[in-house]
Amino acid sequence: MEKIRTTIYIDKKLMELAHTEIDNISELITTLLESYLSVNSTECIEKEITEHEKIINTLKLRKNNMLKDGSYNDKKEGMATEINKEFQNLYIKRREQIGNNEELDLVWLMSPKNIQRCKLINKPPLILARELRDWYTNYLVTTQK
Repeated sequence: MEKIRTTIYIDKKLMELAHTEIDNISELITTLLESYLSVNSTECIEKEITEHEKIINTLKLRKNNMLKDGSYNDKKEGMATEINKEFQNLYIKRREQIGNNEELDLVWLMSPKNIQRCKLINKPPLILARELRDWYTNYLVTTQK
């Protein structure tokens, strides 16, 4: 077997970890490439395609189940939804304690902690106050039925 010298770039920490587990990195890479490229016929390729399709279908099913269960497409969307739910729960308690007072709602949303939350969901406190008031009105209608 004829060998050539080549340069590869691998993350330093990964390489340090590899040296603790593996004696010969060249041999490992050669083995991995041989096994990856060792497909000899179209039948073998077709078999691999079928195996990968099964894995893909399983992953798609899992993704759909996660979305049905309330998972989110990305972290930002999930975080915004959770913050909105938290605001709604807090607003229910505020309305029960303080009553219908637009001015106090805005003062509450202008607290440093709530301003930070408003920035995270990209809504100014004034708009969020209106949305919470509208949401609460609909909430009362649906819970009193």
